[in-house]
Amino acid sequence: MHAMTRFLTAVLLFLTLAFAQADNIRVVAWNLEWFPGKRQNAAPEQQARHMKAAQEALIQLKPDILIVVEVRDWAAVEELVSVVPSLKVNVVSHFNLPQNQAIASRFVADSAWSEDWKRNGPGAPPRGYVFAALQLPDGRLLLTYALHLKSNRDGIAPNIPKREEWGGPRFRTSRS
Repeated sequence: MHAMTRFLTAVLLFLTLAFAQADNIRVVAWNLEWFPGKRQNAAPEQQARHMKAAQEALIQLKPDILIVVEVRDWAAVEELVSVVPSLKVNVVSHFNLPQNQAIASRFVADSAWSEDWKRNGPGAPPRGYVFAALQLPDGRLLLTYALHLKSNRDGIAPNIPKREEWGGPRFRTSRS
């Protein structure tokens, strides 16, 4: 994974977890890998097995906030969280492939949205991010993001332009 990707992912997760732990909020971030079914065109039986396994795990994890990536759509996330009655889906992205991101929580979302990365040519990064401003019981807002960048499954060389584009000028500090 590219150093900038690791750094930004770690910062986002650290900030969310540091804030959440201070208030005893359980945050679960999970790559469900082509959910449901573990592949793009999974058979109904594969989808059912994947859904059941994920739901069983979710019951054990008991999250207050659930951040998931590589999910098909809103309906799949709603079915997943239905086994934890306090969880409600706050936002699900609508990317051009069935590897969306979602945030579900026991908190009401003051606002929530998804955004694709800006495209600047063939090396443009896929996907984007989702965001939810979650209203905590004491009135504060917890700003929550889900981010899922391209893996190196195909080798690192094809992904270098995508990561450089993502880490381009709009993400650099003023000292860059």
